[in-house]
Amino acid sequence: MKTHRAVLSVIFFFFCVPALIAHPHVWVDVSLRVDFDKNGDIASIMEIWRYDEMFSMAVIKQIDKNGDGDFDAKEESDLKNLYFSSIERFGFYTHIFVNGKEAKTGMKLKDFSARMSDGNLIYVFTIVPEKPLNPLKSEIDIGIYDSGYYTEFSYEEDPVLITGLSGDGCPFYIFEDDEHPIYFGMVEPETIALCRKKL
Repeated sequence: MKTHRAVLSVIFFFFCVPALIAHPHVWVDVSLRVDFDKNGDIASIMEIWRYDEMFSMAVIKQIDKNGDGDFDAKEESDLKNLYFSSIERFGFYTHIFVNGKEAKTGMKLKDFSARMSDGNLIYVFTIVPEKPLNPLKSEIDIGIYDSGYYTEFSYEEDPVLITGLSGDGCPFYIFEDDEHPIYFGMVEPETIALCRKKL
């Protein structure tokens, strides 16, 4: 039995560990605009994703049929169907937590566009919560990450813009979410605490 376990350990080390170390493969810098309605509920979230140059190069080579270095309407539609549709199936990699628990609400796509900018593929899209989310009444956290860690997300220097709230507005801070680790528990995703200040 000990010999059997030793063999399994060797197999895991040589075949599984390299696979774990190999991730991620794609990198994205992200910023958000969170729009509120008059009741203080989140009306929509606009996300801007800026992909790394290597992934961007692969996409433009495949999608840009006319070779002009950007996407016309047909090419943008092809890109959406080929690449973005899979992101949509995973909830746009947008994780919403209410009082520490993942929200039981879906996200509906409102609009989507794609362009190239300085060699980077840019996604701009807006999603709408299907159920009310009010960070003035509950603790709301928003995390943009891939649980499988194939893609790594990082926040831009000014990651969040808030619109629709008066008074003190909606302060936020970014923290490493050790309550919801991903990728075999090895990664604590960066998450945004919305409308509250860091203690």
